[in-house]
Amino acid sequence: MKNINKILLLLIAVFLMASCTPDEFDLGTKDISKEDLVEGIAYTIEHDVDNPNIIYLTSLMDSKYTPLWNHPQGRSQENKVTLKIPFAGEYDVQFGVQTRGGYVYGDTVRFSIDQMYAGFIDNELWTYLTGGVGNKKTWRLDYGDYGLAAGPLTYCEPHTTWTEWQAGTAAIGWAPSWSDNQWIIEEADKDSRMTFSLIDGAVMTTHKVTEGLDEVGTFLIDVDNHTITTTDATILRSNNFIANASNWNSDLVILELTENQLMIGVRRTNEEGDYLYAWNFVSDDYAENYVPEDLPDPEPTLPDGWLDDVSKVVSYDINWVLSAETPFNWANLSGTLLNADWVSPETYADWTGFNGDVPATYANFSLKMNAQNNTVEYTAPDGTVETGTYELDEKGIYTFTGVTPSFNICSWVNLNTSSDNTWRITSIEKDLAGHVTGMWVGVRDPEKAEYMVYKLVPQVGSGDSEVQGTELAFDNSKLVFGDLEEKGNLRLELYNEYGSTVTDPPLDPETIVYNKRIEITFTLGGIALDEGAVGSYQTAISYSDPTWTYDYWGDGTGPGEVTVNGDGTYTVYCEPSGAATGAVVFVVDVLGLAADVSDLSSITATVDKIVVY
Repeated sequence: MKNINKILLLLIAVFLMASCTPDEFDLGTKDISKEDLVEGIAYTIEHDVDNPNIIYLTSLMDSKYTPLWNHPQGRSQENKVTLKIPFAGEYDVQFGVQTRGGYVYGDTVRFSIDQMYAGFIDNELWTYLTGGVGNKKTWRLDYGDYGLAAGPLTYCEPHTTWTEWQAGTAAIGWAPSWSDNQWIIEEADKDSRMTFSLIDGAVMTTHKVTEGLDEVGTFLIDVDNHTITTTDATILRSNNFIANASNWNSDLVILELTENQLMIGVRRTNEEGDYLYAWNFVSDDYAENYVPEDLPDPEPTLPDGWLDDVSKVVSYDINWVLSAETPFNWANLSGTLLNADWVSPETYADWTGFNGDVPATYANFSLKMNAQNNTVEYTAPDGTVETGTYELDEKGIYTFTGVTPSFNICSWVNLNTSSDNTWRITSIEKDLAGHVTGMWVGVRDPEKAEYMVYKLVPQVGSGDSEVQGTELAFDNSKLVFGDLEEKGNLRLELYNEYGSTVTDPPLDPETIVYNKRIEITFTLGGIALDEGAVGSYQTAISYSDPTWTYDYWGDGTGPGEVTVNGDGTYTVYCEPSGAATGAVVFVVDVLGLAADVSDLSSITATVDKIVVY
């Protein structure tokens, strides 16, 4: 019985295999040939009964086949396509299908339009492009000289549409200026031209300088889909980009078209990946009559109080050094850095020649400026010293006399002043507490609209004329320290109205009288870290005056904070938000240290001195 069942199952399987047609299983062959794709059998081309300038292309193929149309207004894959052709003439259609084995196309078929129908060109797109029926209009590439586009080319996401561009929601990848990116297209193509005419049909002519071509062709605008198709001529373009795209004629998206401006997109198809090259054009008439608005160049905007910021950090004597992390960059005329991603030596571009070994070569450079007498001392990296004076005007322009800061930073990059021995402050950097951590100074390029800028970092109180601080009396026998808030931080409580020092303070809070800065030097000993401990810990000062108006709440990132690596003496400082007298909170935390020490009783702490400025 088992053998009979097996035989029956085998017979059923053979029957099922035999009943399957090759049409269902043969995925590697083309089941449609070119000879099958004949007008009237595979598809139809029909004129509208009421308006013969409307043409209907209809596929008669089974729905399992994807139709492929090449027609006067581009390419389509719909079963039924409607063409609206305004001009009399002979037009070609080629029909194909996508099969399991690939694409198959039939022969090209021609149809005729006997007369012009003006209704299809009674649209602002046709008028803007050509000047209207019976007129012609000439366009040139926009090199960024007419207040419309930044340059001749804009990079956009591949499927960017007219609707997105008009709504301002288009994803723009890059809109480079030609003046800074002349590799995009040669200057000679400023003399290239293309003309769209509605005189005796839709005629397109081009004069392409670097391509060495003069073309005559035709064009059609699809006003519904905002595309343009050209025949026997292509839009103006750069020789450098021709090979990057395979379609320069059919269904090119129109992103902008006004009386003066035209923007046409071409899809990139090379190994770089799909993207949209949007070419920018300006009408000849607009370009030839364009008069630039007489606007002043933009200038850096410095924050309120900037003069005090750069003239008096703690004392009036400030020693500026060149940043080891970000010593140079370029900025636009508004002071915005052009390479904002350069934030450390390893992030600089290779072509700059800057890396982590370079800062040591200029470590001896300093520029000591005293804001009370406007004296300056310049120390070059080789130790050479020059002395002189400086002026700082209301625009943030330094003018030096007697000193000329100048040396090589790396490779071809040099630090220099201008020909007038000046620097302009382009921006000022501050920490969260509002303290100056650096300023960018620079020299304007004589040709480009940009500055070469250098970042100077302040080192405070390094000169002989430093304003002396006042040391406060402190009783270490009353110092309270430990994990006082049970947050894993080692806290030195100098005074706290909400802590134990309020009843028996180690210093008189009324003696805390400062204008700018409070400096604390302390010594730690007996630190025995647990196995697996972090090993390094940031300090964080917290201070507020009795009115809670002027304060400083450190988070370990301020310029006056330091790293505690074990037993030793450390000096920290803070610069509260304004001058004041007294305190309600005055503590120093070593963040995370208490969490890594099992026996806090082994730690010793003393405050060596507290100095107010």
